[in-house]
Amino acid sequence: MLLVAIAAILIITITILYLRSISIALIIVFGAVFSLGVSYFIYRVIYQIPLSPYINLMCAFILIGVGCDDIFVFFDTWEQEKLGWLKRYQDKQHINDVEVPLNGSNQKKIQPSPSNAFQSHQSLTMNNTDEIRKLILTEDALVEIMSNTLKHAASSMFVTSFTTAAAFFTNLLTNISFVQVFGVFTGTCILIFFIITVTAIAAFAVRQKYSFQNSIHFYFV
Repeated sequence: MLLVAIAAILIITITILYLRSISIALIIVFGAVFSLGVSYFIYRVIYQIPLSPYINLMCAFILIGVGCDDIFVFFDTWEQEKLGWLKRYQDKQHINDVEVPLNGSNQKKIQPSPSNAFQSHQSLTMNNTDEIRKLILTEDALVEIMSNTLKHAASSMFVTSFTTAAAFFTNLLTNISFVQVFGVFTGTCILIFFIITVTAIAAFAVRQKYSFQNSIHFYFV
């Protein structure tokens, strides 16, 4: 158990340094613990396996590692989609600024000077982080960003999680009972953690950003 605690501390430290968020680091650990509990229920109640060796707890190392990879993929895609949404918004605003009808019957278009175009986008392209934060934190923006994030990241996370789980399920081919149950338990934990990532952790990411609109900004949030 000491090694599990050391692994969890290292994962939290690396996550804080990489994502600069204590809450995301803690959600990885909570997700791993929750997946262990759900997998144990499936293991004993649904699979009805009476044998529960101590070696099953060693899957916590694998679960934290695989789960951390999924979290990094998810939040990297999440940040990229936020930048992509902001770029699409800027392009849309640029088109609206360029093509402005003078009257309902007059189809003449105004071509703004470069200085006016620069001023119209200065609040988004410069250091006005408050304006950018308000745009991204709207409900429609969050829904679109999360939809695109899951569309691009979920498939990659599923492939990695499924192939890793399948590798552990192949332990059923051995004649050693402890290795068999370890493979079944670990493979189930990995699949459960994937489900938690694309549901609970995805909802946590949206809620974190949405709640941030009315809270004081801290560096580690």
